[in-house]
Amino acid sequence: MVNQWSSDRVGVRLSPKNPFNDMQESDPIATFTQASEALNQFILAYLHILEALPGHILAAEGERVGPYMRKAFNGIFMVNGGYDAVKGASAIDNNEADLVA
Repeated sequence: MVNQWSSDRVGVRLSPKNPFNDMQESDPIATFTQASEALNQFILAYLHILEALPGHILAAEGERVGPYMRKAFNGIFMVNGGYDAVKGASAIDNNEADLVA
């Protein structure tokens, strides 16, 4: 995949299940899937999500939201949260992400 980022494009980062400051969403799959879909109208450099993998200190209980967001968003999709080189390569190989942070 070839992508050219320029100074007039920005990325967006969402954290669908991050409980920072006691924030929580009653239906994160619906809310963040809809948000991801809505972001398609913009020419973003990427959509970056923080959703820790199971077993990571920041991992939240329940179903992962990232796979739904990936399907809804048409641009470059970046994941973050508990990935090492092997897990990151696997996520890219399995089309779960384009980039891993």
